[in-house]
Formats: sequence, C-alpha cells, structure tokens
Amino acid sequence: MRNAMNQKQMMSRMVVVLAAGLVSFAASADEGVIRAKVSYGLANYTAPSLSGNTTSTYPTLGLGVTYIFPTNIFADFSIKTSTSGASYNASNLTGGVVSSDQSFKRMENTLTIGKPLENGMQGNVGLFTADTQFDLGSFGQSSQKMMGVTSGVGKGLAIDEGRSGTIGLNGAVALLKATNTTYTGKSSDSNLAYGFSAGASYNYMFNKMITFSADAKFQTYFISYSGFSGDERIISTSASVIGQF
Repeated sequence: MRNAMNQKQMMSRMVVVLAAGLVSFAASADEGVIRAKVSYGLANYTAPSLSGNTTSTYPTLGLGVTYIFPTNIFADFSIKTSTSGASYNASNLTGGVVSSDQSFKRMENTLTIGKPLENGMQGNVGLFTADTQFDLGSFGQSSQKMMGVTSGVGKGLAIDEGRSGTIGLNGAVALLKATNTTYTGKSSDSNLAYGFSAGASYNYMFNKMITFSADAKFQTYFISYSGFSGDERIISTSASVIGQF
C-alpha cells in the first residue's frame, strides 16, 4: 500500500512538473513548436555491489516535453521512472539474509539542448540524473545516485521519403558523479564514473499532431568506488505517443 501511495505521489509530481514546463514554453512561444510525449516500456537494470551484481527487470513510464525554437534548436526535458510492482532479489546486498523479491525504484531525468546539423544529423549536450532505491526489508534502504553531463549525436533516416516513417539512430557519452549509500547511512562517492548510451527508434507520423514511436536503448556506465567497481547497465524498450502543438 505504501509503495502504491509513493508511486502515485511520484507520478503526480511528474505531471505537475511537465504541465508547468508546457505552460512556461507556451507563454514564451512565438513561432516555435511544443511536443509532449508519453511512453510505456520495459527495462532490465544491472548494478555492481560489494558481493556481486544486482539486477531487476521492470516496467517503465516516461513523460517528456520538447520545445523547438524557430531556429530549430530544441530543448527537451524528460522523466523515466519504474512503475509500481518493480522488484529485485536482495541477496547480494544483504549477504543472503534477505533474498525474496524486494521493492525497487529508479528514476532518470534528462535535460537536453540540441541543434540540427547537415545530412539529417543533430548534435546535443545535456544534464543527466538517476536515482535508484533498493528496499532491503528489515534492513531499511540503500541507494545509488548519479549526476553528470552528456554529449551526443543523432541521425534520422527517412523511409520512402518519410511517407513510411523515419528511423532514428543516436549515441552519447557521459561523465558522471555517483554516490552509493548503504542501509546504515554510510555514503561513498565514486572515484570515477563514465559511460555511453546508444539507441534506435522508429517514428511514424499519423497526422500533423500525432506521432507514434518505438525505441530501444542501451546504457552502460563504469563506476569505481573505494571498495568495489563495476558497470551499471540498462537495456530498455518503449512505445510512445507524441503530440505536437
């Protein structure tokens, strides 16, 4: 019950933030374009710990808003969160004392500024944050938080001059700071954190206002703490509906 209430509160905050962003963009828009996005998908998460990797497979919900300026420069803000019912096996974090499925939560936030280049290419820079929470039953909670900057490129490929949709390819590199907090409250900052992401998408425009999108993404970030190191990896797929205003 508590997890469901927390999830509802989280989603309410997401909606409020995105609604505020839409209002703000609309107030400043002269000839620009606003796009709102809702997505649902599935993700597989793996993170390093002192006693081995911790994994979870969970459904995701994403919300986003993009403002495209008359110059075609764009600003995008998006949120992706695990939905209620996400769980993982806690044995690696508790030495086997707690091994049944425990609550798992992850939220990612991205703020990206981009610009079209030549030949269907685009470049972008952005900010990235991620907050992963692990419920350890009677032990309490542990978490891993990441924050940093990204830089990437993308390319769009039209199918039948766009009449049958477009395929998008993208990649980005990231420099990050990670913080791991144990259930005892002890926090450790990473010595090093960096990585990259790569993705592909298919987009089909039903009309001038509605677009359908399906995408797949791979993210991997190497994290080195004083006591252990390893890769945080996320493989995700999602389907989205995009409205243009």
